[in-house]
Amino acid sequence: MKLSYITFQRFLHCLSALKDDILQPQPHTVSVTAAPEVLPPVITEFLSESFHITLEAVDMLWDVVKEIVWVLLTKADERETVETMFRLHGRERGLTALVLYPPNKTCSNLDCTALQHGSLLKKEEQRRVVVFTHANNAQCAWSVHLKCRLCHSNYHHNYVVHSGFRHYYAGVLKYLQVGEHQFVQYKLGMQWMDLMQIAYVVRFYLH
Repeated sequence: MKLSYITFQRFLHCLSALKDDILQPQPHTVSVTAAPEVLPPVITEFLSESFHITLEAVDMLWDVVKEIVWVLLTKADERETVETMFRLHGRERGLTALVLYPPNKTCSNLDCTALQHGSLLKKEEQRRVVVFTHANNAQCAWSVHLKCRLCHSNYHHNYVVHSGFRHYYAGVLKYLQVGEHQFVQYKLGMQWMDLMQIAYVVRFYLH
């Protein structure tokens, strides 16, 4: 097995972009701060086909680089940079370049015992959504909701529902939910606002 330096770097960043997909099939007792010992089969197969290496080679590389991958900072648009890879080898496995996960991997409800144990959010619900992006037009994507098995708090990409109340996360995420199945990239939303302000100014001066 031979990988060029550039290909090896791409392999690392691809694994980093797949952290949520690697973590989700693991037992709920697994730590979110340490890399799992074993990759899910679907991830191993995806990487094997994408990088033209054997399944055994993928597992061997994971043993060597997993701790590096787990602390590697994942860029928000990292998956999109390897969109062709996902389109060719990921679609049939349910892997896409754009997946909107909640930022929480464990329950944050202060009254929930799962918080003390750091128990992984495991109850998963997926839905197909459309994401309007700044550079790549409208894209089909997955939005993943994670529910705490103890307090039943439901974590979405932009907010969490606890005891019937919706609480939005602090800060601004890259993608904003504007409908049940529609998201808009923050950068695109800001551009729309700028265009609306320009149109208002033009109308004001013309009249």
